[in-house]
Amino acid sequence: MPFLADKTSIEWFKTLGQRSAFNPLDELRAQPALAYAFLAVRLLGLAIVVPIIEEFFLRGFLMRFVMAERWWEVPFGNVTRLAIIIGTGLPILMHPQEAVAALVWFSAVTWLMTRTRSIWDCILAHAVTNLLLGIYVISTGNWWLM
Repeated sequence: MPFLADKTSIEWFKTLGQRSAFNPLDELRAQPALAYAFLAVRLLGLAIVVPIIEEFFLRGFLMRFVMAERWWEVPFGNVTRLAIIIGTGLPILMHPQEAVAALVWFSAVTWLMTRTRSIWDCILAHAVTNLLLGIYVISTGNWWLM
């Protein structure tokens, strides 16, 4: 692949997760109501929708699916080495620009899952983290993180 010749494999991997850095307050400044509505919907998705969907998929389904054919019978919070690898590795692939942060954060939430055995604790941790990230992005202008 000629376009990869000047990039290391890790640099190429990181380009897969580049975000648009869309700043609605700047791009939609001529329509401030639309800009703030867009931002509100984005924050709602970031802090509520994404944590619920990701946690139910990753911890509620996928990590238990790799453990047993009848995955729904695996008690939430039980893990195997393979489940931990999948539960940490997949999010790293989903967040290549933040691979180290994804490794640390998703490992911590996996620990929380095994400690509390509550998917709602995982969802709450994810929601609070994403809300704080959204506040950080808005206050610093690092739109590429959102």
